[in-house]
Amino acid sequence: MPPSLADAKTRLEWARAGLRDLAKLAHDFAQSEIQAAEMRLNPEPNVPFVFGRPDSPIPEEIKKLSSETVGHLRSVLDYVVHELAWLDSGEEQKLTQFPIEDSSEVFWDRRRKTYLRGVSDDHVGIIESFQPYKGVTWSPRLRDLSNPDKHRRLVSAVHNTGLEAEIEAMRGEDGGETLFRVGVRIEIFLAFDDGEPVVRTLADIVRGVQDVLAAVEQEFP
Repeated sequence: MPPSLADAKTRLEWARAGLRDLAKLAHDFAQSEIQAAEMRLNPEPNVPFVFGRPDSPIPEEIKKLSSETVGHLRSVLDYVVHELAWLDSGEEQKLTQFPIEDSSEVFWDRRRKTYLRGVSDDHVGIIESFQPYKGVTWSPRLRDLSNPDKHRRLVSAVHNTGLEAEIEAMRGEDGGETLFRVGVRIEIFLAFDDGEPVVRTLADIVRGVQDVLAAVEQEFP
């Protein structure tokens, strides 16, 4: 079987499917938290209302899908390098990997002859264009998320809450006591342990990985 991106494309489809399922589960979880949230009067001065939510644990399926999606996306990149090395050198190369480095020195001095053995200079140039030191933001995010996973730790997921209240004072119809009308917007979303939204972050990475595949796809027969 000649070098091919078929396996990489399959893993990308798995990542897309996982992200779709994850987005639905995350939405349903957030809605259930919002419905169970409450706002009550606060006896303390200067803070008229206190917002409370149930603080439910993150469902295990959400953590599992987050972890699996990250793993699929990392594998796509490694498959690309493996197939490029095979295509360019004429034989399968062992221990190849898609490097994600913060400096050109590390990329060229340490990774060119190890992770990228067998890959042509032209194709190395394509891989380099997706490096963090080239200004790319999604690839280091994937690196940071995938490294803990490889040590059998689930991708962390926490939920953050944003509360935005508008309080409007109105005089009663009889000119008597002042009434208050309160408008509240509650936002609950799943986030990684650094506060970045899970679904949006993974969607950004999916688009970046798609760009890598598009950049090399025409190289394969």
